[in-house]
Amino acid sequence: MTRTWVRIVVGTIIGIVAMGIGFAQPSKEYIRVNGRVVAIESGSTEDFSISPAGLTVALAQGQSQTVMVTVTPTGGFTGAVTLSVNSGLPTGVTASFSPSSLTLGSGSVTSVLTLTAATTAATGSSTLTLTGTSGTLSRNASVTLAISLPADFSLSNIGNVTMTAGSGAGNQTMNVSVAALPLNGFNSTVALSTNNASMPSGVSLALGAASVGPAGWGTTLTISTTPTANLGTVSITVTGTNGLLTRAVTFQLTVVAQPT
Repeated sequence: MTRTWVRIVVGTIIGIVAMGIGFAQPSKEYIRVNGRVVAIESGSTEDFSISPAGLTVALAQGQSQTVMVTVTPTGGFTGAVTLSVNSGLPTGVTASFSPSSLTLGSGSVTSVLTLTAATTAATGSSTLTLTGTSGTLSRNASVTLAISLPADFSLSNIGNVTMTAGSGAGNQTMNVSVAALPLNGFNSTVALSTNNASMPSGVSLALGAASVGPAGWGTTLTISTTPTANLGTVSITVTGTNGLLTRAVTFQLTVVAQPT
C-alpha cells in the first residue's frame, strides 16, 4: 500500500499528515493563504501506461504489419521502459519493437511494433499481450491479431481447343474467354500476356485487353491460323501478373487441315 502524505509549509512551520504504509514520490503545488505563500506537497504514484494505436491488427500470411505503441508516464515517472510481446504470438508469427527500450521524461514516447507472418502461419485470431517493464513495475495492453489467407487470384481454365488451318479465302480465327478470378479479397489489376512468340508458323495469338481488374475481370483471346499453318498440337499459355504474384493457365491447341 502507498502512504499518502501531505506537507504544508507556511513560513518556517512544517506540518505533515501521513496515512497508510510506504512512501510515494511527492508533487508540489503553491497557494496563497492570508498573504502568505503555502507549498502543498501531496503524494502521487509514479507509473506509466502503454497504448497500441489499434485494438485489432489484420495480417495476411507472408506479410508484415506495423502498429504504433505509445508509452505515457504519470505521476512524474521518469526512466527506461522495455517493451515486449509477452504472450499470444501464434506459431509462424514474429514480433519486434523499434526501439524496444524507451526513455520517458515529461511526455509520451512511441515505438513501432512490427508483426510478420510466415506463409505457413495458421489462420485465425489470437490475443497478444504487449508488456512494458521498468524495474519491478510492469504494465500490459492487449491487441487482437487476425491472420488470414493472402489476397490472390487465379486464371480460368480455358480447356483444349481444335481449329482448322486457314483456307484459301483467308485466316481462320477462334475467340476463347480468359478471366482472372479474385481470391481472398484481391482487388487489383492483373496484367496479361501469352506465349505468342513461341507459336509455330502460321499460328498467332492476340489478347483483347492487356490487363483485367475490378472494372472487368474477363477478356478474349483470339487465335488465328493461316492457310499454311503447321498442323498438329501446340501448348498455349496465358500468364497473369500482379506485383510478385504470377499465375498461369495452359491449354492445348490442335490445328487440323481444312476438310476436303
